[in-house]
Amino acid sequence: MGWFNVYGSFRQIIQDLIAPSLEAIQGKLEAINARVDALNVKLDARIDGLDAKIDGQNTRIDVLDTKIDVLDIKIESMRSSLDAKIESLRAEVHGLRGEFQELRLDVRQKWEQSLEVHERLAAVEAKLEIR
Repeated sequence: MGWFNVYGSFRQIIQDLIAPSLEAIQGKLEAINARVDALNVKLDARIDGLDAKIDGQNTRIDVLDTKIDVLDIKIESMRSSLDAKIESLRAEVHGLRGEFQELRLDVRQKWEQSLEVHERLAAVEAKLEIR
């Protein structure tokens, strides 16, 4: 029976000294768990708010992408139109060069003819003065 008395005494010491400490630790752990749960709720709310903001920004980015695509189409259309106009002007300038060359040759011929006429006229005047 001595053995049972030692066991009983040891059991009583554990219940008197250690059990209240374990209960206090358990209470503190429950309080910590409650605080962690509250922080998780706050964190989840903030994450949800950030997700909503990101979704809003993604929507704005999609709208901007659409506007950029529309501008790209307009710019490409204007570029094609300008290219066509430039090609038309090139053809016109090329045609004008040909006409200018012809006019230059015509002016040169007329100049040479007028010099010839001037020389003949000078010769005729010289003959008339001699008489």
